[in-house]
Amino acid sequence: DATLDASSSPAASPPPVPFRYNPLHDLEALWWVAVYFLLKREIYRADPEPEQQAATEWDREKQREWGEGVFYRTDYRCPIMITQGRGYFYSNISAVVHPTMRPVVRILDSIRQDLVRWYTECEKDPSSIDFSCAQGLYKRFTAKLSEIKDHPQLQDIHVVPLRAPPTLESLDANTIAWTG
Repeated sequence: DATLDASSSPAASPPPVPFRYNPLHDLEALWWVAVYFLLKREIYRADPEPEQQAATEWDREKQREWGEGVFYRTDYRCPIMITQGRGYFYSNISAVVHPTMRPVVRILDSIRQDLVRWYTECEKDPSSIDFSCAQGLYKRFTAKLSEIKDHPQLQDIHVVPLRAPPTLESLDANTIAWTG
């Protein structure tokens, strides 16, 4: 009989897995949520000191541009996670957010750098990626998020959605210019 039964055939190698769960993806998703809130929100201080008042002006339109770019354009988004060390994310995002939020950018960039290092290490051997691949990073991640929560510069601030620029229809006859 020319046909082989299943018991006599050589062991077939399993097909390649199209996707493998990586717990680093969960942490990265939380990081992107934090970046979303950073870029899609604005802050104002409850009672700014006179010297802080000057620092309350920033270019909302640049922040809006980066917020849209990071989430809707790969030319903005891709360099963020592939850049090792401090660079693209830190320099571009700290330049467009409210000055009070720069410590948040620094801390989020530190988390990003950790993620990039852990991805690089874990992905050296993709077969070793399992539930333990992010072990140790969870604690660092939550500690850095707590650092944001407890940062003294971020106390007594109000966070609101980033205001949209006015449309011509929304301006009345007494409006001279939008000051943002």
